[in-house]
Amino acid sequence: PTGRQTRRGGDLIEDVKYTEVRFNTKPADTAFARPEGYEELPVFTPPPAKETKLGEGVYLFESGANSLVVEFDTYVVVVEPNAFGRGPKPTINKAREMFPSKPVKYVVVTHHHDDHSGGLRSYVAEGVTVVTTAANQKYFERMAASNFTLFPDDQTRAPRKPLFEFVSGKRTFTDGKQTLEVIGIGPSPHAAEMLVVYLPKEKLIFQGDLESLPPVNNVCVRNDVAFFGIDHPSGPSAYDAAVHERV
Repeated sequence: PTGRQTRRGGDLIEDVKYTEVRFNTKPADTAFARPEGYEELPVFTPPPAKETKLGEGVYLFESGANSLVVEFDTYVVVVEPNAFGRGPKPTINKAREMFPSKPVKYVVVTHHHDDHSGGLRSYVAEGVTVVTTAANQKYFERMAASNFTLFPDDQTRAPRKPLFEFVSGKRTFTDGKQTLEVIGIGPSPHAAEMLVVYLPKEKLIFQGDLESLPPVNNVCVRNDVAFFGIDHPSGPSAYDAAVHERV
């Protein structure tokens, strides 16, 4: 091609002529130089994880989003990867600090929305098995295959294919002392496939976005409305990647 014309409603609005075409070239580095007078923003660093003990070997990790961390004899299960992208690892790092001899072996994702799965690449890069529903496979594979070219993360530097374990009914993790049930509850108004987890000994349910918890703490079951595009109402206690509730 030697040119391009763009018409709108029959009227010519753009007429571009290609006078020189080169193939397999690389733009000069100067094309990406920072404009004079502008400063690069620092790479976002999520806050360190704050842990709250909910039971023996059961912890709530808070680092801008909530994760449930459960200790077993030889490994650790994380429910909900950190919400942020670009490979932050506050939950993984905190779990390593607390359980240095026990690797994070499984990460459970309640549903595919990015405020629940945004940090999944960190777990894929570590070889952690992703426990999810079958319909999420292609989406998470595309997520794992993408690259961060400006601020490379672990998955960009050494890409891995995600390992999956799919749940449709119930998957039970147990070592004889600790038990964690991952339960597929099927479609909801919030997502076509959803998982919740239940710890029978602690009588604790951990879920994501099946309830809206307003600042006054009166539970309002409103999972049929997406507020401001992030599926949460406004308010200081509403932006939770998962709400934990004693049963």
